[in-house]
Amino acid sequence: RVLLVGGPAGREAEAGVLTLRRAAETGHAPAQIAYSGWLRGRAREPKDLVEAFDYMAKAAKQDSGYALEVKATYLQAGIGCRKDPQRAERDLRHAAWLGRAPAAVRYGYLRLKAVTGEERYEEANRLDQAHDYFLRAARQSGSLEARLGLALCRLQMPRRAPEGLKALAQLAEEAPTSKAATAYGRRLLAQGEFAAGERVLERAATHRTAAFAALLARWRSSDLADRMLAAGVVAKQPSALILAARERFARERSWAVATLRELGRSRPQALSALGELLWEEGGSKSRDAAYRLWLNAESRGNESARESLAKH
Repeated sequence: RVLLVGGPAGREAEAGVLTLRRAAETGHAPAQIAYSGWLRGRAREPKDLVEAFDYMAKAAKQDSGYALEVKATYLQAGIGCRKDPQRAERDLRHAAWLGRAPAAVRYGYLRLKAVTGEERYEEANRLDQAHDYFLRAARQSGSLEARLGLALCRLQMPRRAPEGLKALAQLAEEAPTSKAATAYGRRLLAQGEFAAGERVLERAATHRTAAFAALLARWRSSDLADRMLAAGVVAKQPSALILAARERFARERSWAVATLRELGRSRPQALSALGELLWEEGGSKSRDAAYRLWLNAESRGNESARESLAKH
């Protein structure tokens, strides 16, 4: 693995790949996971992704929580296999039961997303399931993502809504440029607490495109929104650049593409946004490029890229 990840190119790297493949073929789960990742990373043709899925599936059969979680991603997005959201959910749930906290978080969000407000008994059951898995992940890892999911669940539970709002406020204070801060700022705006909501979103907007977008939507009736976006672009603020690239894509395509690709070196959400723009543009070349951008962004943990792959 050292040769694959950071070693010299050429014969030694080839020897490293061959050694890893041999270990994977003997049924060694860590080698199967590593070889699958290598195949997916270099994927020059569809069969590479198919082989990557096969090796990850073999590791998953050995009750590797990590392999089960990654296999679920493949199944959700149709990477090297046919899309199968139901099997993906089962694998995530299995990984969570094996103690894989990130899988518990992802499964919790899937259950939370399934809560639509219809069929009260069924919706309450899904909400309870989401809550249980977020709680499990929060106790195991204490991650911000797990605690955010727990707060969002409680906000939808009438008896626990005040507790959820308090938790969301604490998370926003703890991590002012996080997804939690964006969610809290939006919540304050929805409640009519405009000054407080704007303050929270302004802090988050330096790093969160969604927070910046929420502020612009709040001020869209004035020229303040235009000035704010222009100032962010001049300052090369990532969230402003992503929004500006989306806005200008139709008329300044080359600038938008170059800007998002450059940002994508450090921020996978920029590649995800570029993928969305290329997909909407249509045409086989643009859509193939979009798919590859989403694969790149998803492999770096970008949730919106994962959702785009699953959708398209």
